[in-house]
Amino acid sequence: MTSLTKTFLASMAVAAVVGGTLVLRPRPAPASAPPQLTPAQVAELNPQTRPLPPQPAVAAQPKPAELEVPPPPDEPDLEDGNGS
Repeated sequence: MTSLTKTFLASMAVAAVVGGTLVLRPRPAPASAPPQLTPAQVAELNPQTRPLPPQPAVAAQPKPAELEVPPPPDEPDLEDGNGS
């Protein structure tokens, strides 16, 4: 037997072992449905709270009337002398 024949037989033996391992390996179990949640678990995941009102994306701009400063009064308030 030549060295080429020995190398060929050794590689065929390795291929047979690898192929047999792949053919005879166990199949993966089919995926089962997820377990059912109890009502208490569902309530814990989805609490019944009041939804918050939507927040504006941009702060509301003040109206032009709100921007104006009222003018100071012409006369200062004088006390009328009756103790108030």
